Amino acid sequence: MQRILAIALNTFRESIRDKLLSAAVVLGLGLVAFSLVLAELAHDQRVRVVFDVGLACVSVLGVLIAVFLGSSMLYQEIERKTLYGILSRNVRRGEFVVGKWLGITAAGATVVAILAALHVAVAALSAGASLAHFAAVTGGLVALVVVVLFLVKSRALVALPLSLAGYGAALVLGFTTELDASLLAALHGLVVAEVALIAALALFFSSFSTPLTTGVITLGVWLIGRSGDAMATVSSRALPEIVREGLHALAWVAPNFHLFVPGRGILSAARADGALAAYLGSTIGYGAIYAGLLLAFGAFLFGRRDLP
Repeated sequence: MQRILAIALNTFRESIRDKLLSAAVVLGLGLVAFSLVLAELAHDQRVRVVFDVGLACVSVLGVLIAVFLGSSMLYQEIERKTLYGILSRNVRRGEFVVGKWLGITAAGATVVAILAALHVAVAALSAGASLAHFAAVTGGLVALVVVVLFLVKSRALVALPLSLAGYGAALVLGFTTELDASLLAALHGLVVAEVALIAALALFFSSFSTPLTTGVITLGVWLIGRSGDAMATVSSRALPEIVREGLHALAWVAPNFHLFVPGRGILSAARADGALAAYLGSTIGYGAIYAGLLLAFGAFLFGRRDLP
């Protein structure tokens, strides 16, 4: 376990310092903030627009970051020859894969927490939060981003707790308004679970393919998984039967990523029925089981891969 945690911590440090990751965070912050501009065009639907558009930005950026890190981390270790030194210390390849996954997931959760914090703050402002409180929270978030992504070097481990603290401050602001902050927090939690599953999927493909191939296939599977419910129930007679059967098979094999983006209506209904915790628990459990299987197969394939 110590070896896995050591690899995870090192992977987390490398991920947080990646310049592309920093650029993605800045882009994500800009997109979430832009949702406030779109909300001004919606007049009486301002809160809904910020809620939905901001959540989509957080989700997509989180997925892209997980795909990028998951598809490149193993390859970089092989290219830089650092993998050989690690394996020479009695580290099993399976432990290496699991450690990489934990580090990538932690980095993805850090980014999601930062983006989600701004999302909550912007949504709270659109729901009636005072400008002074909004300025205080967003000012703290800007300082947090600077510390986490640009100033932290040897102290990269503070990135995740600082990000969670910033998210907590934003949630407090959200609870002072009419914003359904608890529901938004549940949706953000599902985004983190989806990022963890995407990271496992990318590492599985990365165990036997190149970064470009891994990235393309992972994104393709994610798109299929997001459309899984529609593909599983497609019955249009305009499609040949073999195509319909193929779509049904893809929907059955691919991870059902649609579970992680249920929308406000489904979660609100689940909460009204007292089933919100059950939905969150079953979805996160589904993701954990699927991720565990992917990591097991990925470790098996990586263990039999001939290294150059």
